[in-house]
Amino acid sequence: MTPARLVVSDEARSDLAALRVQDVPLLRRVLRNLIALRADPYSGDKLRTKSNRKPLAAADCRRVKVDGVRILYRLEPHEGAPADVFVIAVLSKREAYGEGTARAAKRLRELARRRARGL
Repeated sequence: MTPARLVVSDEARSDLAALRVQDVPLLRRVLRNLIALRADPYSGDKLRTKSNRKPLAAADCRRVKVDGVRILYRLEPHEGAPADVFVIAVLSKREAYGEGTARAAKRLRELARRRARGL
């Protein structure tokens, strides 16, 4: 199986930059997990429809936990045959689900616009 392509959103890049300032060893562990997702995109837990995660579950998002940080991502173009691992957020548990929901909604709107244009 060909490894999935890792696509990191601009917001997630900012999250990683902030993490670099806060905790370099944690950043290294997060980056190792991101690289591992290329080989096994299904390794993250699929989000359930728990109250604060319902929008993320509806957007087919997954998460990987790394020492208090959540890597939120989704498999694109769909769960059954992922070509890309799209990283939505790399945030603390406290921030991840609220901010992640807004970012996932933004990503779904982007994808809908692309499909409407035939891209």
